[in-house]
Amino acid sequence: MKLKATWFDTIIVVIICLISLLVILPFLYIIAVSFSPPGDSMAGNFFIWPKHWTLDAYSYLLNANTFLTSVKNSVIITAMGTVLSLFVSITLAYALSKKFLPGRRIMLLVIFFTMIFHGGMIPNYLVVKNLGLIDSYWAVVLPAASSAFNIMVIRSFFQSLPESLDEAARIDGAGNSGFSTRSCCRCPNRLSPPSPCSSWCSSGTSSSRRSST
Repeated sequence: MKLKATWFDTIIVVIICLISLLVILPFLYIIAVSFSPPGDSMAGNFFIWPKHWTLDAYSYLLNANTFLTSVKNSVIITAMGTVLSLFVSITLAYALSKKFLPGRRIMLLVIFFTMIFHGGMIPNYLVVKNLGLIDSYWAVVLPAASSAFNIMVIRSFFQSLPESLDEAARIDGAGNSGFSTRSCCRCPNRLSPPSPCSSWCSSGTSSSRRSST
């Protein structure tokens, strides 16, 4: 049985196509500018298809001494920032998900306060300067080491885990660090592929079921 397209479906498709064009056209324009001479791009003699093709921009970029340095800095900052942000966010969120943590509500209030109010660029610069981090990778990595939003999301994830899974993990000999690390991986179910810690999650779940029965 074939479903007939209504006028409402047609309008929705047209709107989606227009929005897609608004997103794609700026990227196409940037690519066209990179393959055109500076004079043509400044004069605006084309939109998507350049009139005169050239690779001068890419030749200048690859021959510049700062290009490899920029790529190296990007890779180092991304790697350091990702590892440090995951470590800080997961450990703090796991601790805040436990109800027996002393001062838990005060810490949650402080973290939530930073989501609403932010010091701004100048206080951030003064903190980095007073710590002696100017002209170093840590000046970029440390201020972004933790995100209040990410901490709240990960904390909600830890709170959604059943307590029986935590008890089963401790019976199997896992500590706080082992449980928080392994529980961040997706536990197996019928709709998702197995994760690297699927065997541990499945064994923990089965152990918790046996202990409950």
